[in-house]
Amino acid sequence: MRHNLKLVAFSGSPKKVRDPEMEGIEQRGNRIRITFWWLGQRCRETLKWAATAKNVEAAKRLRKRILLEIEAGTFRYFDHFPESKRAKQIGITPAPSRLFSEFAEQWLSNKSGVSTASIKDYRSSLDRFWLPSLGAIRADQLVPSMIHEAIGKIPWLSAKQKNNALVSLRAVLKLMHGDEATRKNLVEFIDNDKLQKPEPNPLSPDEISAVLNYIEEHFGLEMRNIFEVGFFTGLRPGELISLYWTDLSLDLELLTVQRSWGHDKDGDEAAYTRTKKDKTKTKKVRHVELSSRAIAALKRQLQFTGDRKEIFVNRAKRAPYSSSNHLYKRVWVPTLQALQIPPRRMYQMRHSYATMNLMAGANPVWISEQLGHEKADLIFSTYGKWIKGADKVRQKGLLDGWLEMGSAPNVPQSPEDEGDS
Repeated sequence: MRHNLKLVAFSGSPKKVRDPEMEGIEQRGNRIRITFWWLGQRCRETLKWAATAKNVEAAKRLRKRILLEIEAGTFRYFDHFPESKRAKQIGITPAPSRLFSEFAEQWLSNKSGVSTASIKDYRSSLDRFWLPSLGAIRADQLVPSMIHEAIGKIPWLSAKQKNNALVSLRAVLKLMHGDEATRKNLVEFIDNDKLQKPEPNPLSPDEISAVLNYIEEHFGLEMRNIFEVGFFTGLRPGELISLYWTDLSLDLELLTVQRSWGHDKDGDEAAYTRTKKDKTKTKKVRHVELSSRAIAALKRQLQFTGDRKEIFVNRAKRAPYSSSNHLYKRVWVPTLQALQIPPRRMYQMRHSYATMNLMAGANPVWISEQLGHEKADLIFSTYGKWIKGADKVRQKGLLDGWLEMGSAPNVPQSPEDEGDS
């Protein structure tokens, strides 16, 4: 089917109508060809577009953009026509594409506003996982199979490690595509592994007592206070180190949780780093009702930091905490090792608080509010077996307690009931 288009006759034929709007555009069979002058030579390229009115308009826009690039001195032939035979015939060669390693370095250098620790983690991820296999490959040569091969040959320790490492790979590939160095957006071919959410692994009350006693003996009372508040409030580590004295009301026995040092998901799973304090994880302020253990620890802490804004400070650096790494590496890990308690994240203090309350008979909805869950049903999905265990203990004792009251009424019997089994 031939479309009724007014096309420019480059052969000079008087039969064709000249239309200024269509200059440099002509129909070739069912395709569209554009013509332009560059470096003193006439260049003709047939587009792989059907000769429809819509595509003719697109061709006009493409030619206009090419002319503007030629005028500005930024025109690169193979950016627009990567498979051009004409370009090769007249001696035009594509500019060498930059390497993956060059784009990686560019991405790292543009990470302004990111903590030094995060930059270090990104660089480590690139050096360890991606530069050995992809670093020397030109961006225009990268194809999905190369990306899959690079990912597949790494012996990942866990799905979490893999997903974290893919953050830097995606970022570099996204930069390449944004600079039009790759024909396809290779990010679309990368999928995260599904993570199985680990079950809570709380400490028992006896283990908690042993941990707190050891910390006090080997690291001091002030350090014990930090961990005692953590165990008996259920605060996240980032929230714990972000507390101000103005957040505490001893009269009301309430602690207002309204800020946190965020979780650095690209680094060590136990590390909490950010360049500044931020809102809580759920972006909501919550009020934690304090137990006697938490109140006692906070009152003791007054003698150490009562004259400061922050409740807990890093004494080694004489500054507020900006990460829970110090607590994790210098106190938590050595304490568990010394007591021969299986290794856990500091986050298990939060799980310990939740499970202790459940076993003590606290209302699950109240516990969910204390923990600041976005949805109350999260308490049931996370701590289901502890809820069942607590219910069994309570329910089992109901009958014994009822009978011990000595006021159990006689169970009515009827003649027809006798003999039933």
